[in-house]
Amino acid sequence: MNRSLRNNNGERRVPAKAPYNFVPLNKCVIAAQDIPDFDKFFVRDRYSGYIELNMETKTPMYIRSQKSDFFSINNRPKIPGSSIRGMVRTLVETASFGKFSFYDNKRLYYRAVGDTSRLGQDYRKMFVNESDSCSYKFSAGIMKKKQNEYKIYPSKIINNTQIYRIDFSDLPAELRNITPYEFKEVYFKPEPVGEHIHRRRKGGLKLKYAKINSISLTKSGRNQQKGYLIVSGAFGTKKHMHWVINEAQDKGIIVEEEKIYQYKNDFNRDEKFDVLKILEKNKDGVPVFYIMDDNQQIKAFGHTGFFRLPYELAIGDHIPENLKLEEIVDFAEAIFGKEGRFATRVFFEDAELVENQEEIFLEEAFPQILATPKPTTFQHYLEQEPDGVNTPKDKLSHWNDSSALIRGYKFYWHRKTFIKNDEYWKAKEIVVNKSDFEKFLKEKKLNGSCLLDNQWEFVSFHNNKITIKKEFAKLPEEIKEELRKYLFWEHKKNQYTIIRPVKPGIKFKSRVRFENLSREELGALLFVLDLPEKHYHKIGMGKPLGLGSISIKPVLFLIDRQKRYKKLFAGNEWELSVNEVQGQQFEDFKKAFEKYVIERIYSKEANKFSSLWDFTRMKELKAMLNWENTNKENWLEKTRYMMIEYCADNGKKHNEFKERPVLPRPSQIVSNRN
Repeated sequence: MNRSLRNNNGERRVPAKAPYNFVPLNKCVIAAQDIPDFDKFFVRDRYSGYIELNMETKTPMYIRSQKSDFFSINNRPKIPGSSIRGMVRTLVETASFGKFSFYDNKRLYYRAVGDTSRLGQDYRKMFVNESDSCSYKFSAGIMKKKQNEYKIYPSKIINNTQIYRIDFSDLPAELRNITPYEFKEVYFKPEPVGEHIHRRRKGGLKLKYAKINSISLTKSGRNQQKGYLIVSGAFGTKKHMHWVINEAQDKGIIVEEEKIYQYKNDFNRDEKFDVLKILEKNKDGVPVFYIMDDNQQIKAFGHTGFFRLPYELAIGDHIPENLKLEEIVDFAEAIFGKEGRFATRVFFEDAELVENQEEIFLEEAFPQILATPKPTTFQHYLEQEPDGVNTPKDKLSHWNDSSALIRGYKFYWHRKTFIKNDEYWKAKEIVVNKSDFEKFLKEKKLNGSCLLDNQWEFVSFHNNKITIKKEFAKLPEEIKEELRKYLFWEHKKNQYTIIRPVKPGIKFKSRVRFENLSREELGALLFVLDLPEKHYHKIGMGKPLGLGSISIKPVLFLIDRQKRYKKLFAGNEWELSVNEVQGQQFEDFKKAFEKYVIERIYSKEANKFSSLWDFTRMKELKAMLNWENTNKENWLEKTRYMMIEYCADNGKKHNEFKERPVLPRPSQIVSNRN
């Protein structure tokens, strides 16, 4: 086995997999040339004209317009110019060694109670004292809002604690049916903190907390104290512990506006556990848990004892400062414009459908549910040095590590969606929440429902779920119509939708107009549009499923401004002086761009190569764009999303994220070096 695949501990870890990967960040930013004046056309050293884009879909492609319809104007399917523009700009920024411009500089949240990586270790240090039987370091109280000010009123301290646990089995019958996140005013006898044995590990695990054995909704004894029972998560009939806290003190602690802002921007939080939204409906206050910083200010809060924490650093803190400098104008900004400073010099038209093509669309279908981006999966999104894929769990860099850099520009692999007549991107079945569906029927005043009839052999009902085991196109028309309305109902809770993509092999034609571009700037556009043979672009929705692979063949036309305006007519037509550029002259524009960038790259590789595609980071981009990868054995398996419950060949389920596997670089996946 290649020793380079082992980490410093001699371990070889199983690599991660994903339908996406990253082109590494550039170490320097290549500044663009001077921006020309916008009040005239230049006839020397500047070029105006247009690039015709001949496009052909290699996989199904979908760009949403309304409901399941493909984007269209006057019922003619089109590819929006804005979509083409965004795709091209990203490639120009990547290939020209530009600034890392487009990122959401938010602070991510995480929860790592049982995480066995370094993140879990760091998380538990914030919440428990591991040298003292994991006694709690967090506090509890009641959050209230007055006007725009939030305060937490700490729970009273009785027997040296604010917080207790109680088993589900010790709850009275009237409290066993409350659902997360709910809380009830209760009465109980406070107990002192003690050590309790938990049998999760061999020999038992000692945990220190206060445990109570009974509570009631009414006070029934002199020794009972008032407090709150908090159900913080799902539970069943098996033993499960819930929180109980003491009633609040009179003096509150102000929660700083920044902490409220951070909490509101945690986009991965389930709404039913959102303390601030629940507080809007409970004016008397909501029970919360919180931790304090060194200045005795509230650092973070949540609905349960072990709540989601904001990372100390934001996403932008993991991008080198030289890739964010405002004073430098890079190629992408120079060509596409910079808000507040200068306008764009390129204009993207919608791509029109080429005439005389039949059967443009596939049938309507349920696509597989797309996983939402999870930058909290830091082992995918951050560089792991020095061992990469084989970095041990306890050495993994996460979002609190100031030295860890983001992986770079995110791209999606090409994936063939038709394998032995199996349309891989389609969902095999969909599951609808029955209660949610009934609310939809009521709101729309639909008295009868064909979906809820028991006559359909492909529909089953279990635990408030409706399972439909049939492709959308093969369903009866009455069910199709009902599902269309429901799946585009704005209040629906499920993630399914209906789409009707364009088939593979469908041709479109577009045009990119440009004005006053330098030879190198025009070369940048041509470089990213005219990819090497068998290398294709990605556009539209459903990229992780394999949708949106498209080939582009650009044809360059230049305008001779002097000739155009010297005379009005050319025979019986207008004198346009538009000339197609082919062959070596076309390639010379690309070479001019490459030469400009290579001469300014601060890298040992700069003296080795004459083509940008030979540079290490550009090889990673080339790997992502290479259509030939789709012919590799088990390619769909290698480039799928990992799963929390993955069923292996032996029928056993396991969590593929548990060991925090690191995502290899594109070249490693292509060459099987992982």
